[in-house]
Amino acid sequence: MKKIVTLFLVMAVAIASTFADGRKLVAGIYDFVAGCEGNFISANPVTNKYVIEATAVSKPLLAAVTRYDYVATIEGNGDDFTFTIDKMTTIVADKKTYKPLKTAERKNAFPSEFPKMAQQLKDLIVKKMADWSDEEYEEALNKAVTSGQILEATAKNSALVFKKFLTDFNIIGRKVNYTLLVSGVDESKRDGSAYKVSGQTLAGYKKEDFIYLPQSFLVTLHTNNDDVINITPASWEEVYIAKKGGKNSNYDATGTITEVKQRDGNLGISWVTIVEE
Repeated sequence: MKKIVTLFLVMAVAIASTFADGRKLVAGIYDFVAGCEGNFISANPVTNKYVIEATAVSKPLLAAVTRYDYVATIEGNGDDFTFTIDKMTTIVADKKTYKPLKTAERKNAFPSEFPKMAQQLKDLIVKKMADWSDEEYEEALNKAVTSGQILEATAKNSALVFKKFLTDFNIIGRKVNYTLLVSGVDESKRDGSAYKVSGQTLAGYKKEDFIYLPQSFLVTLHTNNDDVINITPASWEEVYIAKKGGKNSNYDATGTITEVKQRDGNLGISWVTIVEE
């Protein structure tokens, strides 16, 4: 992780405990998690409950910092929310890279430390949401609810919850930007579009032994951009195993969501269809 929240273990300025009335909590939670390169274990924007895993570090001391890896549950309640740390480990890390020192030993943090840190993390989210202009908030909300992480995690809820999410947040018709690892370019059968580009986009991470493995879902893009003809599709191994291909296998797609399909069994996103502008 390159972006990690730095904690100052004594807060010098009091911060309001609630965020602006009418603003959706998912915007602030996604911004926080994306900003520290964290991950959603689960997400339900309909009930406003999220379980995340992320990392924070203490203020640098000499050549090292204390790194905190934690799992937290966040639950919204009107214009307020709770931030509860469920479990946390600590380890001494390099102050520049935040990577654990080879000689360091990972330890379980004392539960007595959880509330103080949880309050600091909550305050960061509240302050960021309160500081947004209306335009910045709308941009953050759109980025959150169309992100691969939120779509994938929300699609692991029931079909009824996912359908309500699509409706409540007006997902169909929203603008989106995805970086695609392209697996194929074909002629489009959609009226008004010349090409169909198939590919995968990032949908979060699966954590194994403190290593984050990228996950993805299928995106179908309809476009008139002749540049897609020059894309070199990634191989099967690059798309489904390595999750990355050559330099000419990626494509930045900006367009409008026209379809979102949940996998059978509520196992995440099956595919998203977008039409490029």
